[in-house]
Amino acid sequence: TDTLNGAIRAEPIDDVVLTVNGYFDWVKGAVTPYAHVTGPEDYSREVTFNAPNIQELEYTGVHAKLAFPLAALATDVTLIGAYDARDTRSADSDLDFSALDIARATGEDEMETKTAELRFDTELSDTLSSLIGLFYSRETTSGDTVTTIVPLGLSLRDISATESDTYAAFGTLFWRPSDAWELAAGLRVDQQKRELTGRTGLVGLPLTDVPEASIDESEISPRLSLTRHWSSDLMTYASVARGFRGGGFNVNPRAPNRTYSGDSVWTYELGTKFASPDGRLSLAGAIFYNDYRDFIGLNSIAPLPGGGFATIDLNTGDVESYGAELEGAFRPTDQWTISGALTLLHARITDSTVYTELTGRQLGSDRLPFQPDWTFSINSDYVVPLGDGELSFRAGVIGKGDRIAASLNETFAPVLDEYYLVNGAITYTIDGFEISAFADNLFDEKYFESYIEKTTLILAGL
Repeated sequence: TDTLNGAIRAEPIDDVVLTVNGYFDWVKGAVTPYAHVTGPEDYSREVTFNAPNIQELEYTGVHAKLAFPLAALATDVTLIGAYDARDTRSADSDLDFSALDIARATGEDEMETKTAELRFDTELSDTLSSLIGLFYSRETTSGDTVTTIVPLGLSLRDISATESDTYAAFGTLFWRPSDAWELAAGLRVDQQKRELTGRTGLVGLPLTDVPEASIDESEISPRLSLTRHWSSDLMTYASVARGFRGGGFNVNPRAPNRTYSGDSVWTYELGTKFASPDGRLSLAGAIFYNDYRDFIGLNSIAPLPGGGFATIDLNTGDVESYGAELEGAFRPTDQWTISGALTLLHARITDSTVYTELTGRQLGSDRLPFQPDWTFSINSDYVVPLGDGELSFRAGVIGKGDRIAASLNETFAPVLDEYYLVNGAITYTIDGFEISAFADNLFDEKYFESYIEKTTLILAGL
């Protein structure tokens, strides 16, 4: 990865601030490095391909923010604009993830996103303020891929393009009747319109247009929160909110299920934060419940008419999750700090009817792929003065509970074992300079973060 970025901050007149930053990223590397293993405890990393699988990506972006006050209206105005682009090139990729030379692909895709946002932050009175704004996003994508079925000497070309416009208006009122209480009530309205077009056919012959697909969604997202500052060291809060993600396309023109619906969630949370007056102890905790509808959480590999296959996104169904989060830090002495975090999360699919209606298949588990029921971390830092600098010793453990792999099997989902990683570091700091020696996973724990059960390939004809 090669990166070039920079920023300019200007104050042309008093209280007016203009910030502009831009970036270029050039990325080159291998993609889809799948290793064939015998099970979720076979940690082989041997990867065999018939093509180099090299992908090149270019990222370009320019972001700007203008902020200025309207003193007569007690309002701060912020205008934000952004342009982001991504170009991808794949010269020769192995599509069958095996030592057999079955399918290859070459292709390119482009994406451009332009966004604009206008915000007004107003002090209405000593106890009442508001934040209102408008948002717009324009996204376009295009893709051109040639799939070759090697044993047949057959090449198919697939061209796709999408256009997406998103409009939103949002506002929040903040009421502070006293220093101890704050009530915030907000509402956001979103409108999304998307269109997908495509052409397909044999290389060397005229391509055939496929029927257009479209998505038109409107969503309303309310939010309400109440905060209580019991003292300068302790606060509690409660919130309820609705959020959503817009639907999307499976862009290959030969793919089934060319569209998938957006999903939504109602979230409920109760939390607290505490810091001792001497700064030696800090704690933050929360309990929460989330209720999802039409959760976008599964994908599949679908065989394509004429040859090859495509990855498609699907709606899983309804999901509920609940749990607790706790993080904190304790300083027994001025030199020694102990910190840690724990998350308990019970997430389960409660109704997968929408998935079954789309695919004609059942799910083999009510768990979400790769989602553990618990994660934790704990670290110990000890600092010793040394000369004009400091020598710090750091040791820690992170752990993750068992979780299921990605699986389309109707009766079985492999379980990936829980794991614990021990990390350590020694760092010397002097006059703003650091030199450090560190080791992650000191005891060479073996584990999988990603695992795809073989039914996925079987359903694709592989």
